[in-house]
Amino acid sequence: HGEGAAPPDSEARDAEAAPSAGATDPARRWRQMAMPAAAITIVLGLSVWQITRPPHPVPRAEARHLTERANHWYRSEASPPAWPGQRDLYQRATAIDPDLVGAWVGLAFTNANLVHYRHSVDPPRDFRAAEAAAVRAFQLAPSSSEANAAIGAVDRLRPERLDQSLAAYQRALDMTPGDFSARAQLGWMMVQLGAAEDGEILLRAALVLAPPAHPFRPSWYYYLGMIDLMLGRGDHGLIWLQQARV
Repeated sequence: HGEGAAPPDSEARDAEAAPSAGATDPARRWRQMAMPAAAITIVLGLSVWQITRPPHPVPRAEARHLTERANHWYRSEASPPAWPGQRDLYQRATAIDPDLVGAWVGLAFTNANLVHYRHSVDPPRDFRAAEAAAVRAFQLAPSSSEANAAIGAVDRLRPERLDQSLAAYQRALDMTPGDFSARAQLGWMMVQLGAAEDGEILLRAALVLAPPAHPFRPSWYYYLGMIDLMLGRGDHGLIWLQQARV
């Protein structure tokens, strides 16, 4: 059979390949030891996660519920006595969910209205709060018509920002042509910037589009009365101004 040692017979090969009765495969022994350790590690890890895991997800439903309550109240009673209570609901909603655009928009409007209609007990503070809320809403949703209208509502409080206010309301109206409130505010901005007749068209259109019981109609009557007064028309806006008092 040529040079070299003869190959072992099959029994010899089997004897060489088989481990002794008392011997253990090192890999198998390591696995047997590692499995209990891994199980312990998993259990400990789960225990630590239960202790250190972040709190429950933000209860967005509660924040939305507060915002819807405030919105409904705002749409049915947009008046100085109601704004502080509405503002409180919006503040609670933003505290629960800081990313809720609608709550920031409402917070901007209520603070801005208190300043604009001279019912704020601390105008500088409320203006800053309105501005911060409007900016936050715009940062979260720059393509939101409501967020842009909120920017307009804040900018109208400063004479040097009337151009910016007009631009913000125009963006809001471009995004949502049916927004009669933004249409009315855009009209009033145009009046203040010297385009009274163009502003009047927008205000009259807002009155046609808005529900008969909309709480801001008296403000729009006032604006139309002021236009007639400025332009020296007829009764100088007396009829419009009387309707604004109703």
